[in-house]
Amino acid sequence: GSKMLRDQYTARDIAAFGECTHLFEIIYPANRIVVDYGGLRKLAYLGSINKATGADEWHGEVFGGEAAVQMTLDELMVPRKNAEGYVLRYENGQRVKIKHEEYVNLHRIVTGLSTTSIWEHLSSGGSIKDLLDPLPDEWMKWAEKEAIEMIESHNDVLMEATTHYSDIVRMLEAAGDTSRKEFALLAKAESYNPSLLFMLLDGNMDRLNEAAWKAVKPERKTPTTGEEC
Repeated sequence: GSKMLRDQYTARDIAAFGECTHLFEIIYPANRIVVDYGGLRKLAYLGSINKATGADEWHGEVFGGEAAVQMTLDELMVPRKNAEGYVLRYENGQRVKIKHEEYVNLHRIVTGLSTTSIWEHLSSGGSIKDLLDPLPDEWMKWAEKEAIEMIESHNDVLMEATTHYSDIVRMLEAAGDTSRKEFALLAKAESYNPSLLFMLLDGNMDRLNEAAWKAVKPERKTPTTGEEC
């Protein structure tokens, strides 16, 4: 942030209006949550507060930025793509941020995105498509990779359980005794989870599917870009 300040403004600019605290929003790719500013890296001037009086001041002639414009409520309600919303400024200097509904929904999804939330979505029957559709592009690849790995791990658990089950059934059939008692003896002798084998024996596929998802529940991780300001 301090490097951006020195790159964007001269020492004279920075020292101007020393009686004020100047407010900026920092924008750079790695700091993105929802709104996509592309490769933009800058300090966006928001306004200034006089330290002695607390008065709200505007010094856009030095720091740039967009001055306030008057808008009707109907104009404020019109949704805009790739935009957070508006900041309403009252005559007494009070500011209120109004966010677009689409931004709020995307923010909720993105800030909650993790391997845990992906696992919860998939284990409850959700599809990869439904998971990825609302995500910004830069999170989509990460989420898709994690989802595919979880699905493959889940399928591996089911396949391994089915293989063990089939081996036991073949041995029982060869011995001429397919009773539950004999199945239990072989299942418990296996170096494998016998509860999954009994779920297959009983045809309880819903419980088996749930158990397989529990077996592959990941540690919580969140997406990162690795880029710093």
